[in-house]
Amino acid sequence: MSTPLDWTVMIYIAAPDNSLIQPALSLPDELQRIGSSDRVHLLLQIDTSALPASRFFVNVAGALPRLVSDPIPAIQNTGSVEAFIDFVSFAKKNHEAKHYVVVLNGHALGVEDFPGNEGETAEVSPMGNASAAGNLPSATGSLLIDKNPADGLTNRELKEAIDRAREILAVDRIDIVGFDACLMSMIEIAMQIRESTALMVGSEQTIPSKGWPYSAIIPHLIANPGIEPRQLASLMVDEYLKFYDSSPDKEQIAAEIVQRVNNDSTVDLQEQIVGALESFQEGLIQEQVTMSVCDLSRAEPLSQEIRRLVPLLEQCLAISEMRLAVLKARFDSLSFFISDFVDLFNFCGHLAQTLEETPFATACVANETLCNQVKTSCQTIMGLIHKDDETGFVSKSGVTFPDDSGIKDARGLSIYFPLILPLYHELVFSKETLWDGFLSKYMTSLFLQAGGNVDQAGENLSNLPMGGNGSKPKGAIKTMSRNSATAPARIPCLVLSQGAIITDKASGNKKVIAGLSVLDMTPKPLVHVPADTAINRPGKLSVKAITGTELKASSGTELKAASGGGGVKPVLEMVVPACTLRELTTGNQPTNFSDGTSIVAAENAPIVVMKDVTVTAPLP
Repeated sequence: MSTPLDWTVMIYIAAPDNSLIQPALSLPDELQRIGSSDRVHLLLQIDTSALPASRFFVNVAGALPRLVSDPIPAIQNTGSVEAFIDFVSFAKKNHEAKHYVVVLNGHALGVEDFPGNEGETAEVSPMGNASAAGNLPSATGSLLIDKNPADGLTNRELKEAIDRAREILAVDRIDIVGFDACLMSMIEIAMQIRESTALMVGSEQTIPSKGWPYSAIIPHLIANPGIEPRQLASLMVDEYLKFYDSSPDKEQIAAEIVQRVNNDSTVDLQEQIVGALESFQEGLIQEQVTMSVCDLSRAEPLSQEIRRLVPLLEQCLAISEMRLAVLKARFDSLSFFISDFVDLFNFCGHLAQTLEETPFATACVANETLCNQVKTSCQTIMGLIHKDDETGFVSKSGVTFPDDSGIKDARGLSIYFPLILPLYHELVFSKETLWDGFLSKYMTSLFLQAGGNVDQAGENLSNLPMGGNGSKPKGAIKTMSRNSATAPARIPCLVLSQGAIITDKASGNKKVIAGLSVLDMTPKPLVHVPADTAINRPGKLSVKAITGTELKASSGTELKAASGGGGVKPVLEMVVPACTLRELTTGNQPTNFSDGTSIVAAENAPIVVMKDVTVTAPLP
């Protein structure tokens, strides 16, 4: 091609299951109705478990668009670097342009990679399943997961793939790399691709199976091929949010009920209504989405400031009250579908605010220099992420239903915090900022004991007593009881605030909690609350406890009393199974309580879920 195009858009799709197959297979026809132009070419490569892999150039011939395919092997390992690079090479050879958009479309789990033989695949049966039933494939990546053969890109492979793509396209940076995939707007992902990418478009939260609204985005580019990359990326965010920023109304619900009854009149009307309402609620929750643009040319100052914050946080971990301030800020921070991913801006804001609160402000008097440095660093990071004139690292971000959304405080960039992933230390971001070193010390200080003795409850969030064979349990937290041979395993499940009252059912003894405390229970316990208790789950709409139902509450969920009428201030009550109370700020010994123990939270205070619990109503 003698004269390069203005833009080439490459959409690389892995659709291994039913949730993604239909949107993937409908996309060629959707784009065909728009068509490429003489200045903008649209390319797709689609690999599904339903049909052979296909490569498409959406062409316009005369007045009518037509779809022209480019043959590739029917079985594609879409989760490999080489398959992606082959697609990019095809684009460069046949559709060279001044600007490029690369969209990676499929499943993803942010930075969640696991040990294994990276780049190798499991043996695949003729049906496309791993040959050893029940065994995990040796593929370790979570991005663009392919089932036939079983593989997925790791984040190290993502860096390799984008770096090689930049070289092949012969550009300083790929203009836009977009992730039509869940949970990818993370500081770690940005740092992986920053050397080869100008702008990254992605979501901190999950992305609905319908994916990006390409038919709303692409026409902007066709109509204005001279558009600047930053403006195009901003339009991607706008159109994505507009697409999902609508909620079903009463007429839609009624229409669905009528349709369900007409389709199957033998089913009880009540079941039809319940089914329609459940479908409505599921659709509404699904649309709590976020999208953002990250300007990777501004990565260096943000990376450097996080590196300055890390040793300050490590100093905080050595001081009990300051350590608890970090812990509280983490629990208060906005998290997403994977609760280990928290909004970085939100965490920094909560940490700076927490250090102003009692009892942490008292500790700051004794550690004034450290507190001031932490607060200054947090404010600096927040300023680097977001600027009103859209010149921050996150140049554009937004959420649907900004007044009511459970993720309304999202600012477009998440960070992995707190669990240590086996391969996390190998990421570029981790090496540059030493963030993995802080995470390791955070976990050691709050969760994992270096020695074999149980520390005082006030000094540690959790304790791992020695088992009968002299070894610590792997991947579990044991009971606070000193008699590990007889006490059942318990883990931290609920966080209680100062002023809560806990009453033992067996003895009737009451205890007023003097400070931030944790309640240990057996895994996934059943807790009872009054009907209408508000259940605020991260990233989802708030729901109310309904009599006779059970609802799983994951980490970060807040349980709050229903608003009181007539001037009555809301106070949450709860009944819990046998548990152990650990007061983190007092140094008191742990206290065991019997099954059926009741809790009355402090006035207006929530009870925060630390580890999955099942909530049911009413109180027994």
